Amino acid sequence: MASQRYGLWNAPPEVINEISSYIVGQDVLSLWLCGSKRLMYGMAEQGGVTRLLLKVGFMKHLRCWPSIISELKGLHVLALDVGSQSTIRGSAVDAFKTWPRSIRELILSYREAEQIWSTMPNSADLFPNLKILRLAGRGAFGASAMKNLPPTVTTLQLTTNSALTAATLREHLPRHILHLILPCNERFDSSCCTTLPETLQTLHVPGWGVHLNATDIASLPRTITDIKIRLSADNTSAKLKALPNGLKHLKIAIGWNCSIEFGRILPVHLLSLVILDGSTSFKFADLPSTLTKIRIPEMTVEDSDLALLPQGLLSLSLDDPKRITDEGIAALPRGLKKLVIKKKCLLTDECVPLLPTVLRVLWLPQCSLMTGKCFKELPRGIYSLNLASIRQVKDEQIAELPPYLLALNLGSARDLTDAFAKSLSRGLTSLVISDNPNFTFACVPWLPTHISDVNLGHNGVVDKYRIEQKKRAATGR
Repeated sequence: MASQRYGLWNAPPEVINEISSYIVGQDVLSLWLCGSKRLMYGMAEQGGVTRLLLKVGFMKHLRCWPSIISELKGLHVLALDVGSQSTIRGSAVDAFKTWPRSIRELILSYREAEQIWSTMPNSADLFPNLKILRLAGRGAFGASAMKNLPPTVTTLQLTTNSALTAATLREHLPRHILHLILPCNERFDSSCCTTLPETLQTLHVPGWGVHLNATDIASLPRTITDIKIRLSADNTSAKLKALPNGLKHLKIAIGWNCSIEFGRILPVHLLSLVILDGSTSFKFADLPSTLTKIRIPEMTVEDSDLALLPQGLLSLSLDDPKRITDEGIAALPRGLKKLVIKKKCLLTDECVPLLPTVLRVLWLPQCSLMTGKCFKELPRGIYSLNLASIRQVKDEQIAELPPYLLALNLGSARDLTDAFAKSLSRGLTSLVISDNPNFTFACVPWLPTHISDVNLGHNGVVDKYRIEQKKRAATGR
């Protein structure tokens, strides 16, 4: 009686909504197919499911559009991903006519994701509340598609499209677009800069074929607060000075054969600075004090540089840490929550007690001088830990890891045995220990039950784990 009274099928739509927002689309489908009409009513008619992310996997064709979409009357966010090379059979327009009109964000990844908008009639009637449209396919997105966009759309992202012409952008980009994201576009040119909507807030055009000079950048809408562009090495300072004064987020693609230097010329209210590739040179003291996120690739960083970082920094990613020592870690901002050092470094167990205590993400994938002895000193709130090059780890040291880990990579820990699995965090969803020959099927019953990303080498353990997962799902355990 108690199980019938308090089962999920009796839960109010607010509870169903909270649960469905944390699980993947396949799990939502499993709930739908369980056979409970009361649960289906709560998910559909009462608006219990507002977010559905369906990643079907990479296949040649999907036989039809998923029918569950038309049943979810309160759906706000829909993502359907079958891979940009794959197709979905059946008429997209016919499917759209049955979908709920409540959709606000639509993400489509399949071969014809762009071209269907060229021939779609009455898109404003089909998607009257659509604000965010993200498409990843292999079709053309031209003037007719632009004209067919619902007038409510404020964010347009064409993830894989490289054929959108400058003329189409100049003449047909809707004036109500606030966020324009074209990561693969090669045809954005100087003529586009002066014709962008005056209210534009986000512009991402980092394609290799995009070359903007300082005059072009100066003609961009001054309302832009988030920009991602490619800069050539010539006259870099003038280009950076031409950026909008109110810029909050700056991502720069330089190119591996180029380098730039800049001093105290960045926008003073900048919150994030991400340099995607290439080399750069600057003084940390010249960085805006407002920065909360920094990513720097090819630039040598020393202990003295860390002491000059903005004290409000939350995220730091470095590629060249050869001159950073254990003592330098003590100079990191105390509020830092994410630290990523990608390349080989000299850090040892001695640096761990000096880490900021509020750290949540720690990735040191090529730091081979650390051992399992440091686990007990790690900040207790860490939920993502990557020490892929660490070798000396004992089974009993696994219990000393932070208690709420969701992702763990100890790729080179060759001394671990099956017993290590008994001490793993039960909430773990990602586990990588790929270079260990010791694991056998005996560790499978002890592994956390909900790991979605697992790599324990080439010994058949992962296959056995997947089989056990399917058995548990089938029996409801």
